[in-house]
Amino acid sequence: MGSPSFRRLALLNIASNLTAPLASLIDVAFLGHANTVTPLAGVALATVLFDVLYFSFSFLRMATTGLTAQVYGSGLSYEPSDAGRVELYALLYRALGIALCSAALVLVLQVPLRAVGFGLLSGTPEVEQVGMRYFDIRIWAVPAAFARYAMMGWFLGIGRSGVILIAELVANLCNVGLDDLFIRQWSWGAEGAAWATLISQYVASFLLLLFLTRHLKAVPLLAIVAFQRMLPLLSLSRDIFIRTLFLTSSFAVFTNVSAFLGTQMLAANTLLLRCFGLVAFVIDGFAYATETLVGQSQGAGDSLRLTRTLSTALKSATFFAALVCLLLWLFGEVIIRLLTVHESVVNLAMELRYGLCAALFLGAFAWIYDGVFFGLGQGELLRNVTAVAALCFAGGATAAWLMRSGELLWIAFVSFMGVRGVLLHLAWTRRYLPTLSH
Repeated sequence: MGSPSFRRLALLNIASNLTAPLASLIDVAFLGHANTVTPLAGVALATVLFDVLYFSFSFLRMATTGLTAQVYGSGLSYEPSDAGRVELYALLYRALGIALCSAALVLVLQVPLRAVGFGLLSGTPEVEQVGMRYFDIRIWAVPAAFARYAMMGWFLGIGRSGVILIAELVANLCNVGLDDLFIRQWSWGAEGAAWATLISQYVASFLLLLFLTRHLKAVPLLAIVAFQRMLPLLSLSRDIFIRTLFLTSSFAVFTNVSAFLGTQMLAANTLLLRCFGLVAFVIDGFAYATETLVGQSQGAGDSLRLTRTLSTALKSATFFAALVCLLLWLFGEVIIRLLTVHESVVNLAMELRYGLCAALFLGAFAWIYDGVFFGLGQGELLRNVTAVAALCFAGGATAAWLMRSGELLWIAFVSFMGVRGVLLHLAWTRRYLPTLSH
C-alpha cells in the first residue's frame, strides 16, 4: 500500500508510538500489585498532569519536523549548498534551545503548577500526597523530555525514524527493568515509578544525542539566533501550542461532561477514549510519515510527490480506521469485557461504540491533514481550524450537558473530528491544490 518509503516511515513511526502506552501499562501493572491501591491512584492522578504538560509542549516536535523536512528536501536532488547545510543544523540547535528554555520555565514554575494541577483534580489526602511525591521527582525529567521532542522532530524531518524507535525501545526496556528493581524488589512504590520514568527519559535523550553526534556540525551562533531565522520556528511553535490547548480543552470538556452524566457514563466513556487513543497512536504513525514526506517534497518543489504522499496516506489511514471499526462492530463486547467486569459499564459502552467508530473514521482524515499542514509549516491554519472545531464541540457538549445525553456528547465529539477534517480538506483543495497544479 503506497511507496516503500512511506510504508517504511509509517511502520517505524507506529512501532515507536506504541512503545509509550505499552510502557505505561507495565508501570500500572507493577503498581497494581502493591499491598494497597494508594500508590497506583496517586501515580494515576499525577500522570494526568504530565500528560497535559507533555502534550501542550508537543509543538517542540511538530514545528521542528516540518521546517527540518523542508530544508532537507531542498537538497534531495542535488548536493546541498553550504547555506543549506548550515540552516539544517541551525534548526536543530534552535529547537534544542527553545526546548531547554521551555523546560527551565516549567522547572521554575513547578510549585504553582503542582498546586493548580492538584487543586483541579480530586483525590483523597493520602492519594494526593503520593501523587505530589511522584510529581516532585518526575518533574526533573522535563529537560530530557523536551530535548527529546526537539531531537525527534529533527530526525523525523530527515526521515530517520529508525533512530527514534531504537532509542524508545531501549529506554522503555530500561524503564521496565527499573520498575522491577525499584517497585517490586526495593518496595519504593510511587517514588520508584517516578525514578524509573525519570531515568528512562534521560536514557532516551542520551541515546538520541549519541546518534546526533554523527550529524552535528559547527554553526555560527549568529546563524542560529538571527531573528529572521528564528521567527518561522517561533511562530509555528506558538500556533501549534495554541492549537494543542484547544485540543486538550476539548478532551477535558468531554471528560467533565461525562462525569456530570454519572459514574457509569464516565467509566464507559473512559474505556472508549482509551480505545480511541490507542488507535490514534497507530494513525499518528501514518501522519508522521506524511509530515516528513510532504515537508521534503515541499522543500524540493516536487508537487507530484507531495500529492501522491497525501493520497497514499489517506488510503492507508482510512483503511486502518475502517478495519478497526469493523473489529469494534464484530467484537466490541469482547474487547470491552477485557477492560472491565462491570456489566452496566459494558452495556453502556456497547450502546455508545458507534460514536467511537464514527470519530475514529473521521479522525483519520483530520490526523492525515494535520500531518500535511505540519509538513507545509501552516500552523496558523491548523490553529484556526482547531479553534472552530472546538467551538462547535463546545456547543454540542453544552447541549449534551443540558439534556443529560451521552449520545449527544458523542455526536458533538464526532462533529469535532469531522469539522477538522472537512475544513482542512477544503483548505487543501481551494488554497494549495490549485497552486501545486500549476
